[in-house]
Amino acid sequence: MDCLFLGAILSISSTTIIMRALDELGVRTKKFATLVVGVLIVQDLVAILLLVMLSTFAVSQQFAGMELLTQVLKLLFFLILWFLAGIFFVPTFLKQTRNLLNDETMLIVSIALCLVMVLLAVEVGFSAALGAFIMGSILGETTQAERIEGLLKPVKNLFAAVFFISVGMLIDPSILKGYAIPILIITGVIIIGMTVTFALGALLGGQSLKNSIQAGMSLAQIGEFSFIIAALGISLKVTSAFLYPIAVAASTFTTFITPFLIKNSTSLYNSIEKILPQRWVNGLNRYSSSSQQLSAYSDWKELLHAYGINSVIHTVLIVAIIFLSRNFIQPFVTGAFGNYLAGSIPAAFITLVLMIPFIWALSIRRIKKTAYSSLWLNRKLNRGPLIAIEIAKDSIGSNTCRHCDQYILFALAGIYYRCRNNGYSHWSL
Repeated sequence: MDCLFLGAILSISSTTIIMRALDELGVRTKKFATLVVGVLIVQDLVAILLLVMLSTFAVSQQFAGMELLTQVLKLLFFLILWFLAGIFFVPTFLKQTRNLLNDETMLIVSIALCLVMVLLAVEVGFSAALGAFIMGSILGETTQAERIEGLLKPVKNLFAAVFFISVGMLIDPSILKGYAIPILIITGVIIIGMTVTFALGALLGGQSLKNSIQAGMSLAQIGEFSFIIAALGISLKVTSAFLYPIAVAASTFTTFITPFLIKNSTSLYNSIEKILPQRWVNGLNRYSSSSQQLSAYSDWKELLHAYGINSVIHTVLIVAIIFLSRNFIQPFVTGAFGNYLAGSIPAAFITLVLMIPFIWALSIRRIKKTAYSSLWLNRKLNRGPLIAIEIAKDSIGSNTCRHCDQYILFALAGIYYRCRNNGYSHWSL
């Protein structure tokens, strides 16, 4: 169990420390830095799944595949729902209240929005860090992003200082002395292992050799999520007590080394390029350029991307309406009517009215008409896949509506029940 938790600890880099190092070295706008930021975002999301998986395994001593899959789908569902709500409501709110919010009020509102999203994330069952990250991403896309960033910078610096000081205070010199060899081995594994694996992953993804090496050396570090995973093992009483201070010590060492690794990554690339045979370098450059060409936009890619985004967004909204209706609208309406069958009629009607715009957008609305027409007219072989896409789109729309069947059935039963009491015959019904 110690090895399992240690593997999870070593797999998550520190977003706080790496972003600070990139800013201080002035390389935040470099191409490899963009790749590093993307990897850090994915790592933060994967860390939540690791917490779920490790908690389940620690308690049951077996991997619950269905529970993990459920958590993944739940995470994706709420991420999309939160981002959609944030994109539509938060910018509109900030735009409408722009003249009313001075600097002090804007600071309070920004922090309050982050804390509200933190509460929602914790209530759903995710980490507080995920909620703050989501709201920060939403605020970063508003027209007030630059103003909010300037106001929050002193607050960020304050808590960053508290974070680094608190981490340093967790180091026990006696434990460092007793576990010096494991700490050195783990530190070496972090630096060498992360650099090599991230560089290979970037190469396979079509990045250049230089960007891959720079990204790999930038990510050779562990941090705050690693501490959370280590603390989880201790709280569940399934790992040894020395695992947490060892993780903190390894993080401290790699924190000091990270700026030097980023700064010297270009020098390492130049040395590797001189050592490698020229045909290998040429082959890697051809692979990178060909991967970039494959990423170029085509009509098919444009169409499939648009249909995929449209299907995911409107499916999530329809499912959210169904959950909202089942948990709030139907109980409220049936309570107002005092009869479950009679209340199901307006509940079903309200649900269907709310769903109609999204069902139309999911099943009927045409997207990317120019690309669709080009594919349909240019080659007859394209028509079969295009028809299949339309059938799949209609199928998704119909399947998302099946959850309303019980409301419709209850509504029909209520109508039948009322009509019989009013004297209508069975055949007329």
